[in-house]
Amino acid sequence: MTGIVAALTVGLGATSGWAEEYPAMTLNMAHYLPETYAGVEWERWWADQVAERSDGAITIEIFWGGTLGGATEILELVGSGAVPLGVTAQGYFMSDLPVAGTAGNLMMRTHADPAAALDTWRQFQKDAQVQKELKDAGLVELTAQASNPYKLTCVKPVRSLEAIKGLRIRVPGAYMPEWWASLGAVPVNVPLAEQYEAIQKGTVDCAYSPHDQIFSTKLDEVAKYAIDLSTGSHVTWNIFMNRDAYEALPETVKTLFQTVSDDMMARMVVAYDTLARETVEVTMPAKGVELVHFDDVDKVDAAALDTIDLWVQRLGEQGLADAAERLAPILREKRASFDD
Repeated sequence: MTGIVAALTVGLGATSGWAEEYPAMTLNMAHYLPETYAGVEWERWWADQVAERSDGAITIEIFWGGTLGGATEILELVGSGAVPLGVTAQGYFMSDLPVAGTAGNLMMRTHADPAAALDTWRQFQKDAQVQKELKDAGLVELTAQASNPYKLTCVKPVRSLEAIKGLRIRVPGAYMPEWWASLGAVPVNVPLAEQYEAIQKGTVDCAYSPHDQIFSTKLDEVAKYAIDLSTGSHVTWNIFMNRDAYEALPETVKTLFQTVSDDMMARMVVAYDTLARETVEVTMPAKGVELVHFDDVDKVDAAALDTIDLWVQRLGEQGLADAAERLAPILREKRASFDD
C-alpha cells in the first residue's frame, strides 16, 4: 500500500451536507504544462467540478508547469505513488504503454475530429492489453484530452507536397516524425518550451499543433502562415491516477470522478468545434495570421507512410500481434471516414 493510499484511508474527516457520501480529502495533481497553455482549462474545470459536486469535501490542488515533475517523469511519479494524480501525454511512454499510448493518438490522418479520437480512446480502454499496461504501470486513466486537428504553422506559405520537402518541423513523439519524414520533411526534436525561440532563430520552419494552440504560446508572433492540411485529431494528454489510491477510494468518489470525467470530455468536443471556427474567423485575422490552403492532399495520402501499418508491425515485433489484430480495425474504420 502506498503512502497515498494511507493518506486517503486514514483520518478522513466528514463534511457537512455530504458526510455520508464524500469523505474530506485533498489530492495533489502534477501537471506538465504551464497554467497559461491552451487546453489546460479542462483540468482546472475537472478539479473545480470535483470540488463543487462534493460540496467542497474533495480538493484537487494542481501544480502547474512541471513543478512536481516533468513531462517524462509524471507517469512514474503517479505509478509509484509519489503523487496521486498527474497530467502528461501518454504518447511519451511508448516503451511502457505500446498499445495504451496510441489510444486515439499518433496515427496520422486517422481521426477527423476530437470526438473520433475520444471514441478510439474509449474503445481501447476496454481492451485487455491496454488495461494490463496501465495496471503494470500502477495507473488508472481518468480522462483523455483530445485536440482539434494538428496542422502546420510556418514562417512561409506551404501549398504543395514539393514545398514540404526539406521543411524543418518541430514534431514530438513517435510515428509523427516518421510520417513527416516520409514526405521529405525534416523532423526536429525541440522541447515545447523552446519552439518559439527555435522558430525565431530559424532552427525550425514550422510548429506542429492545432491552430488554436499557437496563440497561448505566442507563436503567431514568429510564424504567420497557418497551413490547412489536417493530419487529424489526437489524444494529447490524460489525467492519470495511482491505481492503489484509486482502488482505495469509496465507490461514491470513484463514481464522482468518472461522471465529471465523462462530462468534461463531452463538453470538450462541443467547445473545440466552436473554438476551431473562432480561430479561423476571428483570432487569425486579428493576429495577422494567414490561413493557407494546401493543394496536394491527394498526393500526400499517396506518398505518406501508413502509420497504422507501422504500428501493427511494431506491436508484432513486441509480441503483441493479438492486440494489434483486435484494435487495428478500430483505427482503419476511423481512417476510412476521415474528412478534411
